[in-house]
Amino acid sequence: MSSNHADDPARRGAVSVQLPVALPLVQRTSFDRSRVVAFWRGWTGILALVGVASLVAYVCAYVVRPWGAEGAAFLSDFGEVPVELIGVTLGIAIVAREPRRQARLAWGLVTLALGANLIGNVVYGVYDQAGQQPFPSIADAFYLGFYPLMLLGLLALPTASLRRDLFAWRVWSNVVIVILGGGMALVHFVLLPTVAQLSGEPVTTLVSLAYPAGDLALVTAIATISSRRPYAGDRGVLALFMLAVGAWFIADLAFAILSASAAYEQGSISDVIWLAGDLAFVLAAQACLVSMPRKDRDTPGEVLSIGRLGPYAMLGLGLLTLVAATLGEQREIAVLAILVVLLTALVVFRQLVDESQRRRAEAALLAERSAAADRAARQARHDSLTSLPNRIRVHELLQGEIEASRLTGRPVTLGFLDLNYFKAVNDNFGHAVGDELLVEVSHRLVRSVREGDTVARLGGDEFAIILPGTSADDALHVIERAMDALEQPIDLAGTEVAVGGAFGFATFPDCGATDDDALIRCADTAMYRAKRQRLGPTSYDPTVEEHGPDASILAQLREAIHGDGLVLEYQPIRERGSGRTVAAEALVRWQHPSRGLIQPGDFLPLATQTGLMRALDARVLDLACAQGRAWRDAGLAIRISVNVSRDSLEDRGFLGLVRAALHRHTLAASMVVLEVTEEGIFESPERVGGVVERARELGVQMAIDDFGAGSSSLGRLRDLPVDYLKIDRSFVTSLLADERNRAIVEAVVALGHRLGKRLVAEGVEDEATLAYLDELGVDYAQGFFIGRPVAPSRLTARLRQEAASVPASTSIPAVRSMGGEAP
Repeated sequence: MSSNHADDPARRGAVSVQLPVALPLVQRTSFDRSRVVAFWRGWTGILALVGVASLVAYVCAYVVRPWGAEGAAFLSDFGEVPVELIGVTLGIAIVAREPRRQARLAWGLVTLALGANLIGNVVYGVYDQAGQQPFPSIADAFYLGFYPLMLLGLLALPTASLRRDLFAWRVWSNVVIVILGGGMALVHFVLLPTVAQLSGEPVTTLVSLAYPAGDLALVTAIATISSRRPYAGDRGVLALFMLAVGAWFIADLAFAILSASAAYEQGSISDVIWLAGDLAFVLAAQACLVSMPRKDRDTPGEVLSIGRLGPYAMLGLGLLTLVAATLGEQREIAVLAILVVLLTALVVFRQLVDESQRRRAEAALLAERSAAADRAARQARHDSLTSLPNRIRVHELLQGEIEASRLTGRPVTLGFLDLNYFKAVNDNFGHAVGDELLVEVSHRLVRSVREGDTVARLGGDEFAIILPGTSADDALHVIERAMDALEQPIDLAGTEVAVGGAFGFATFPDCGATDDDALIRCADTAMYRAKRQRLGPTSYDPTVEEHGPDASILAQLREAIHGDGLVLEYQPIRERGSGRTVAAEALVRWQHPSRGLIQPGDFLPLATQTGLMRALDARVLDLACAQGRAWRDAGLAIRISVNVSRDSLEDRGFLGLVRAALHRHTLAASMVVLEVTEEGIFESPERVGGVVERARELGVQMAIDDFGAGSSSLGRLRDLPVDYLKIDRSFVTSLLADERNRAIVEAVVALGHRLGKRLVAEGVEDEATLAYLDELGVDYAQGFFIGRPVAPSRLTARLRQEAASVPASTSIPAVRSMGGEAP
């Protein structure tokens, strides 16, 4: 905006405006040459460069004044027009490109406000060049239109709502301070001189008063909006625009002061400041256009307040107004003095409140940090999944209980629990269900113990129970109650699984431990003994010498079971009638990282001794079912036999894992045969018999492995619902050379067929033995002559070769839910 005559209030322009910005806030501390080059690139950059050149030319003309008074008048009338026209053009470009509706509206209104001022300048310049100075005129309509458009643009800024918190007082105090300080200056330097020059005509009076009223309204709006939190953007855009705002306001104030003292001349410094504000707006618009392509969303940014020095600046402006009134010996000095005192009190009070709020904020921050430290300390001593105390906390609690025991003589018992089949649950149901199992176990343990006892999770599937003031005999009752709770079936993804485990415990001071570490070792030793010997809850006995396996070998075997260290080889089983491979026995191997492929005889005793057979069986079952699914999908329908240890048969949750493995791999139950030894099936006939019966109900077939090598009861064999008898290799290998073995095999075959069992001969090493067994009526044969154990790929090749040479006589069973076979 510019002005030509001191007696024309129509030349007073706009004040502070806040720009909707277009980029997330980015802090830049180093010079970026590529951004500078990009700033001046394109047609909008060229226009911005023209704006800079216009300002330079204007300043040179203002200093040199080569065209005399008439040239200075023309420059004052139309010098702003090119820059304002560029600003309007760039504003239109922003409206066309800005993706946010709210920001687009704000930019549009601000651009219209600048356009209204541009038209007002052109109209006024035409009047002035024609020697006419009407007031009010058409130019005043456009000048006054600047205020509501700019005010609406400010209100349209995409700001967050005013926060109702500690900073609400600061917001409104800023508003009051700006109204008092800025209002005093506007009234004294603008409004009163304007009133003194009024002609008395209503229209003239109304228009004259509209300018200072518009300035005051915009100052108030800016104070309010600048204290709110808009969407963050590029600091350069914001800084340039606020520079424009500041320049316009200073030019307005300078024009008012010069006009009041009749010292204003065309082409004065106020016109240069107005033009500098227009150029700052042009640069802000160009910066927004350059940065806009990198903006992808609105993000809340910093609070844009008038700053820490803002209240003091307003106080200084009020004092300046009072000094000016005093020097001019005007009558409103008393009123201004009262307002300055009020303003001073308000600024001081505001700063005191700020200091109080700062201290409250620091106290709140310290409290939050303290709470965060407490939370971190709790998290460091508690399990994140179950919220139970962890191993660190167990050590701390035991140290306290042991000290209390030394002082009072009260015993303290520590129990260790290691769950069975947890790895298998993770493999079959996924880790989320495994976590659900651990949480349920923790809940059951907590409900089982007494008030004052502590249940902790040590990691993985290991739990601990601390029983203060509890002897070994009393602890046994608590632990048995916990074991009973664990053995109740748990529903996991629609499958009931009974979770068991090995429980060992030790009591201080009876166990001989001297500190918490020793007590933990005693409880761990008792748990290890319970797991190895398949015992119930077991108390530590210092008189029992425990020789555990090499810790490193055990850790490697455990890692192999829980990882990918176990592999399966498959030995084919031949059908007598067709001569084809109709089944295969899965035989586990340990793929050791340094020792290579380890045979089962070298590590199964270790697994049995250390209680790892349940986990090993579950892993083998899962691998076998996965391979069975692969063969089924390839059109190769063969049964897979899986060896099962007595540990697994005695576990109530084993069949749940079988059902889950079948379901997971969508494999028909009839395609799996579980093989158990005579010892495994007849040493615990009541418990194992129930497992075998439920397995048959599930659809899984059962086989007695190494039949004849043990001490089977024929009566139990009669009643046990098994499908296959596998004649031990010790009888089959020397069948033709030893008449006694031949007689045993013939008797077993006859007995088995009479009982409705199918017979499998193990250890077939030559063609003559196979021919004799076929003649004898043995249903299936297995041995090195039939085929050695091989990798799945080699057996797949054999099955494909057989399928190509002999027409398929069996179909692949369909799969029913939970692994059942459709009819």
